[in-house]
Amino acid sequence: MRLRIAIIYNEPDPSRYTTMREEKAVLGVLDEVAAVFQALTELGYPVERIPLAPPLEQVREKVKSLTVDLVFNLFEGFDGRPETEAIVAGMLEELGLVHTGCPSKTLALALDKGKAKTLLEAAGIATPRFQTLTPETLYQFHLKYPCIIKPRTEDASHGISEESVVNDAAGLARQVARVSELFGESALVEEFATGREFNVTVLGNRNPEVLPSSEIVYTLPPAMPRVLTFAAKWEPDTVYFQGTQAVCPAEINEALKQQIAENALAAFRLLGCRGYARVDMRLDAEGNLKVIEVNPNPDLSPEYGAARQAQAAGISYSQLIDRIVSLALENTKVTEPGIRVINKPDKPTIMQILRQTPEFEPAEVDVAEELIDCYLEDPVGSDYFIYVAEVKKSIAGYICYGPTPLTRGTWDIYWMVTAPRKKGQGIGSHLLAFAENRIRETGGRLVFIETSSKPEYESTRRFHYSQGYELVCQVPDFYAPGDDKLLLRKRLN
Repeated sequence: MRLRIAIIYNEPDPSRYTTMREEKAVLGVLDEVAAVFQALTELGYPVERIPLAPPLEQVREKVKSLTVDLVFNLFEGFDGRPETEAIVAGMLEELGLVHTGCPSKTLALALDKGKAKTLLEAAGIATPRFQTLTPETLYQFHLKYPCIIKPRTEDASHGISEESVVNDAAGLARQVARVSELFGESALVEEFATGREFNVTVLGNRNPEVLPSSEIVYTLPPAMPRVLTFAAKWEPDTVYFQGTQAVCPAEINEALKQQIAENALAAFRLLGCRGYARVDMRLDAEGNLKVIEVNPNPDLSPEYGAARQAQAAGISYSQLIDRIVSLALENTKVTEPGIRVINKPDKPTIMQILRQTPEFEPAEVDVAEELIDCYLEDPVGSDYFIYVAEVKKSIAGYICYGPTPLTRGTWDIYWMVTAPRKKGQGIGSHLLAFAENRIRETGGRLVFIETSSKPEYESTRRFHYSQGYELVCQVPDFYAPGDDKLLLRKRLN
């Protein structure tokens, strides 16, 4: 049975933001939902769209009645209540519903920019100096100008305009008062980093991957602050929109690329992100890299950052969406399998698993058995490595891999099988990561996997794509007429 998925999202109610002419950001969620729905449908998943509207009691009943295997969480919070984004994710967790993206505690922490930056500072991750101020506490201001004034708990650049960057006390007082009036909260006042601006998506759980970064390149008149305003994101007829461009991959040297990746991973892990998140950074006037903020569950629209950066990494939009689904399934696993070398008593169980796997023809099972026998007869002299995964002393799968003859640092994954009753529990991901780490330790640089183009191998192909493998060769009619050989490759860092 195919995985059943429900996409949840906030039914747009732009009334609050209409007064600020910022309703376009609220309505933009519908484009994101449509794109994700189309991708999941093309991947073969049964999908339904579930719009959510207040009150929260009604939301709980609605999600409680869902009969799906996974919730694709695109919910961004109700009108005027951004904190409901984390509350709804918490409902999913309480109800035991597997969902994509970051956990509720991460969403709540990242929403409060002041708390998140305090955590970054405490962990030694460079971030611009900041304060949270209200009109009544302006006397406590002790930062250096220029400063940028933001709402403390908003996203999508709500409340960010050309006037948000201030150079004197009058501008500071004006913008803090504006934020407090419009958003009913204290303002985040931050020393403005005037250098180049970058953002990068991090994808993964236990072993997160940093995608190619984007640079926000500004071609604005000299007097206009280089800042990603609301207009730059949502209003095509404005100077800010026309003078702001995302360039991906960013044109940077290897040292800066490494520094961006390290900071992104550190911030991702510090805030407890899972699945996917975006980290925004800027260089200050002295060229020091500063983390501006962490954005869990960023926009997945095809034309925006995460999708653009995935494409730069060779990951198509549908592959990105499928990988996010796979990462959500990983998040449900509480018991990690133990992995050890195969021994002779394991063989009957492994053969049973192979025979129970419908994709394998009897002749293929015979070949797998030959490799197992070859290894068990002479593990040291064998050209193969075979490991089994155990969960509660029960074999849940195995992997067989080895170096490719006549190459330097190239390896092949020959077999990787999960017991039918253990599928969807992260066994394959653990086995593959284990093998890749062992290969990496020997100086391995490339890993190849062969598979079939037949429809019954679709889930196998999706799995490997979700683990960072890419299709590099397709040989038509290799196995049989209409059954192509697909060669997948992954580069090891």
